[in-house]
Amino acid sequence: MNDNRKFADNEIVYVNSTYNIAEKCKITKFVQKESRVNKSVYALQSLDNLGSFAATEECIFKTKEDALKAYKESSNKLIEKYKNEIKTLEDLIKFPLSHCIACGEEYTEEEAREAYKIRAKEITGILL
Repeated sequence: MNDNRKFADNEIVYVNSTYNIAEKCKITKFVQKESRVNKSVYALQSLDNLGSFAATEECIFKTKEDALKAYKESSNKLIEKYKNEIKTLEDLIKFPLSHCIACGEEYTEEEAREAYKIRAKEITGILL
């Protein structure tokens, strides 16, 4: 979504990757640049839940379909990145020491977990 400021009074869709959901939201404020992330940041009010939060432009979409498509593409790229970190049995054994792949809800790195399961099957034949 390019210039989100023109959508400030309209509903948008935000991809909440922590909970793997797409939420309908309303942009309540545009923050020029947030120094911490050096990107345009938007204050959002969820229309699906009672929450409000901040989001960068790459997490904001016009439709749920666009949001889910972008999320899936991003997720697949991250899985491939993690799979490329695991080439040997030694890599497989060390991987959980630097990635949270346990089932811990919001703390779980889902893409890392998926990559680990794929490589475990490929390297050891074990289906996790």
